[in-house]
Amino acid sequence: FIRHALVEGDWQTRHAFFRENLKLRAEVEELEHKSRRRDILVDDDTLFEFYDQRISHDVISARHFDSWWKKISRETPDLLNFEKSMLIKEGAEKISKLDYPNFWHQGNLQLRLSYQFEPGADADGVTVHIPLPLLNQVDESGFEWQIPGLRRELVIALIKSLPKPVRRNFVPAPNYAEAFLGRVTPLELPLLDALERELRRMTGVTVDREDWHWDQVPEHLKITFRGVSDSSPRRQDGRSRAGGIKALVG
Repeated sequence: FIRHALVEGDWQTRHAFFRENLKLRAEVEELEHKSRRRDILVDDDTLFEFYDQRISHDVISARHFDSWWKKISRETPDLLNFEKSMLIKEGAEKISKLDYPNFWHQGNLQLRLSYQFEPGADADGVTVHIPLPLLNQVDESGFEWQIPGLRRELVIALIKSLPKPVRRNFVPAPNYAEAFLGRVTPLELPLLDALERELRRMTGVTVDREDWHWDQVPEHLKITFRGVSDSSPRRQDGRSRAGGIKALVG
């Protein structure tokens, strides 16, 4: 019962603790999507042990549980409530909201961001949700900088996309990416303008615009735009990565 109902969630119940525990677990899973890692949420055995230490061994079914919980919850209503900290593996790096924000701010606009860690999927990476009435108000410039948490990886990928005769001037790429990010104010200039300027300042080497190959940059490092119907917040009316916002407007 503990394994299938409480840990795996194969249970239809109205118990408040169960809903709250599922919510907390979803929040930690969201951290994994944001950081593109699968080592943050504790494993099922840890959750099993949590419940097993607190629930009477006589409880072997939903009916048994309901009867037992009706009595126990009067004295210890929080007995089975998770703490978010217990769901995060020891040693897991803290995921900063500054690095992985929930919203993208542009002027007076606040656009919701969602994250998906599923390589190969259409929405893998970061998606900006734009209400359809606002499509013509959103400026696509700036989005190429990505969110802070993926920016270093993006710059490394761009440097590695350069033709070999040019790329060899910027080895190792991670070092140049970090130096670049330490020298600039993100979004102040278009990304490639800033990158070309700083690489030239650091090495004296000029990178021509046609040397950059966005098609070689992993898809999850490119922002996806999704138009959202105003009539139904859950209805998605279109999405675009390669075509950008213009593809949604068109």
